[in-house]
Amino acid sequence: MKHLLLLTAAAAVLCVDASAAAFHKIDGTAVTGKLQSVDAQGVMSVQSDKGDVIRIKSDELMRIEFAEDAQPDELIDGVVVYLPGGDRICGKLTKSSQTHVEVASSSLGSLKLSLEKPLALEFRRAGEQPKDAEKMRARMLANQTKNDILFSANGDQMPGILVKFDGDKVVLKSALGEIPLKTSRLFGLSFAARKRAPPPPSLLAVARCADGSIVTGQLKESQKGIIRLALVAGGEVSIPSTALVDLGFKQGKLVYLSDLKPADESYTPYFGGDHTWPYRRDRSYDRKPIRLAGKTYRKGLGTYSGMKLTYHLGGEFSRFVAWVGIDDADVNHHGDVAVRVLTDGKEAFKKASITRKTGPVKIELSMSKVKKLQLVVEFGGNMHFGDLTDWANAHLIR
Repeated sequence: MKHLLLLTAAAAVLCVDASAAAFHKIDGTAVTGKLQSVDAQGVMSVQSDKGDVIRIKSDELMRIEFAEDAQPDELIDGVVVYLPGGDRICGKLTKSSQTHVEVASSSLGSLKLSLEKPLALEFRRAGEQPKDAEKMRARMLANQTKNDILFSANGDQMPGILVKFDGDKVVLKSALGEIPLKTSRLFGLSFAARKRAPPPPSLLAVARCADGSIVTGQLKESQKGIIRLALVAGGEVSIPSTALVDLGFKQGKLVYLSDLKPADESYTPYFGGDHTWPYRRDRSYDRKPIRLAGKTYRKGLGTYSGMKLTYHLGGEFSRFVAWVGIDDADVNHHGDVAVRVLTDGKEAFKKASITRKTGPVKIELSMSKVKKLQLVVEFGGNMHFGDLTDWANAHLIR
C-alpha cells in the first residue's frame, strides 16, 4: 500500500492575545516582548517590554521561547504520529479509514492525516507504557524493510502490508492472510522504508507545542497571537502562541550540527575490540533529553569518550558555538573526559578533565574559511565510566 501524507487543519484560527516571549538572536543577544505579527518576508514585529516596536528578521533568530524552561506535556493516552525529520503529532485518534486517520491535537487542532509519509504510529494508553518502550520506539523508527510492521504491547513483531484502519482495529496482510488486530493490543505500527523528498533548502521554523507535538515548516504571514506554518509534511497549520513552548529556526544563517550528517564518525572502545555505538542527534548518549547543569537543550549531540565526529563545511561558515559537558544522567559523577575541537586538522580548542562538578564549558570559535571541523572526546581520569558527553546547542553560523 502506498503511503503519502496530506495534512490539513480543520480547526478555525483562534484569536488570542500574544503572550510575552524571549526572542534569542544568533548574535547572542535577546529581546523580551510580545509578537505582534509576521509579514510575508518573515520579518517579525515585536512590542518590547520597553514599549517600542522592534522588527526582527526570522533568519537572525535562534529561537523564540514562549514559556521559559517549560517542557511539553507527556502524552499518556492517545496516538503519536512520527514524521520524518523528528516531527510528531500527538493527540486523540478520532476517525480512521483505509486511507487516513484524523487526530485531534490540543495545540494544532483537528488534523486529517493521509497515510503516505509517516514513519510510524504509536498507541499510548494511560498506565500501560511498556518497560522497554524507548527501545521499541527506536526499532519502529529504524524500519528499513519493505514491510509495514505491527508491534504488539509485549514487543512481538508482525511484518506485512497495511490494508486499512477499521475503527479500533488495524488490518494487516501477512503470510497468514489478512489479520485484524485491535489497537488496544498494539504498541505501534511502523511503515515500510521508502524514498523521501528532502526538505526545502529555505529557512524553516520548528514549532514545539505544549501537547508534545513538533512540526516543521516555512513561516507564513501571521497576525497577533498566531503562528502560521506551511508544513514540510504538506498542508498548513495555525498555532496559537499560547499553545507553543518555543519556535526554533534552521537552514538559514543558523545550522545545527545535529541537522547535518557527519562525513565520518569513529569510536575507539576503552578496552579495545570492534564493538561501536553511534552518536545521538538531539539526545544524550543514553537516548534521553540533553541536560547540562539542570538545563534541558532541545538541540545538540550526544557522544561518549573515544568518539570523533568529522564534518565537511566547505568554508561557508563564520562561527561555531556549543556548550560541552557531562550529561546530568551521570548521577554518580563518574564521568571525566577531555574534549578537543580541530579545524582543518589543527587544534582550535582543548579542555581536559570535564566533569559534572566542573560544569559545562562554552566553546565559541571562528570558522572563517574552515573546510573540516572535528569534535573529539577523549578518555579522562576514570576510564570510560559515566562519560555521557553532550555538545548542547552545537551550531554553525553563516
